[in-house]
Amino acid sequence: MTFTADINKFISESNDRIEAVFKQSAQEIIREAQTDYNKGGNTPIDTSFLINSGQAAIGNLPIGPDEQPEGYTPRDWNPGETVTTINRWRVGETLYFGWTANYAKPMENRFKFMRKAAQNWQYTVAKNAGLLMSRTLRE
Repeated sequence: MTFTADINKFISESNDRIEAVFKQSAQEIIREAQTDYNKGGNTPIDTSFLINSGQAAIGNLPIGPDEQPEGYTPRDWNPGETVTTINRWRVGETLYFGWTANYAKPMENRFKFMRKAAQNWQYTVAKNAGLLMSRTLRE
């Protein structure tokens, strides 16, 4: 390999690692924000519509129903769509996560489920960077 090829490989691997840390950290912060108070989190649960209105989107605010549809059945939040969106997300793009329920803002103001999770961003990124670094050093 040439010096230039070595540098290019290093840059590519570094970018991949940065992306992995950001994706893992985003998933953890969203999971924390989406943890209901019955399971040790801060998100209030009554009908589960609020927690299930949580959506991730790339490049624009999430959209979805703002009112609970007739016949809605309470259920646990499934992070599958959010994880899929995060996996498509690339560094440099803006990832949004928000709740479409029309009462999400008053609930956030009262319970601060997103704010409390977001306050852990720096810690979460540092933790995931450290885990990746220790894994990389073992390889």
